[in-house]
Amino acid sequence: MSKPTSQSFPIRRVTRLALISATCIVGRLLFTWIPNVQPMSAIILLIAFYDTYSNALIVSSLSLLGTNLYLGLGSWTIGQFIAFTGIITIFHSFSNIPIIQKHIILQACGVFICGLIYGLIVSITETFIYQFPYFWMYYLQGIIFDLLHSIGNFIFYLLITPIIRRIYHFHSLSKKL
Repeated sequence: MSKPTSQSFPIRRVTRLALISATCIVGRLLFTWIPNVQPMSAIILLIAFYDTYSNALIVSSLSLLGTNLYLGLGSWTIGQFIAFTGIITIFHSFSNIPIIQKHIILQACGVFICGLIYGLIVSITETFIYQFPYFWMYYLQGIIFDLLHSIGNFIFYLLITPIIRRIYHFHSLSKKL
């Protein structure tokens, strides 16, 4: 029997994704006392920007399941999965734009907007699941929480980006050695 020529999930990748997911879970649980403010979204969007699309989806899925198992699973988990997939797709596409690649403030503004989009997608999903008759009333009641999420994303993104850049710079150097 011949050995496979390439591994789709080498140990280094699995370990890195597990550690990042664990960081997201701990970060979200540490900040549960502030409504909708946690570093999890910022970390996932950093992975979407500096790593592959599939790695960002894996980290978001593991992190979401890990935190929701602790904090509580419900119909909102479906909306969160859909919303994370949406904002990861949007932010990963930003990584191909040269001006956004160069300016961390533009990236942070994109993360802020993604926080608002996340809230919008979750609200749309919840409105559909529960068959609420007035979407805009439901959405506008939660807009403060969406703004808190966006502001938290913006701040955490600016704080965590230098660390992630160093990790990925080191990772790319170690591949060359």
